[in-house]
Amino acid sequence: MHQRQKEGSSVEFKCNVQGNKKVFYEWVKDGTEMQGQNSSSLVLGCVEMRDFGRYTCRVCDPNADCIKSSTAVLDVAPRDGMGKCYLHCIILKKKHILPESVLPHARK
Repeated sequence: MHQRQKEGSSVEFKCNVQGNKKVFYEWVKDGTEMQGQNSSSLVLGCVEMRDFGRYTCRVCDPNADCIKSSTAVLDVAPRDGMGKCYLHCIILKKKHILPESVLPHARK
């Protein structure tokens, strides 16, 4: 699954398990467990650029038998009118590291 959301919007991922066994949920972003995210749904209330990534849900039973969901990709788009600002900031930060000829649309 692939979602594209603008900054400031909310996103919810759900992990549904059938059966009556007691299970434990763990959410993982880009291979790293998300601390405190242990319910069947993951809600990102105000999406930021840093939320871009790959999310999976890991479900385990009390015997530590675990299964992993398929990966959900979240692509975060800048708010309207912000794209140029972000690109400009990135160029300014890298300008002192990279030669100007390497930077796209670099200004003198």
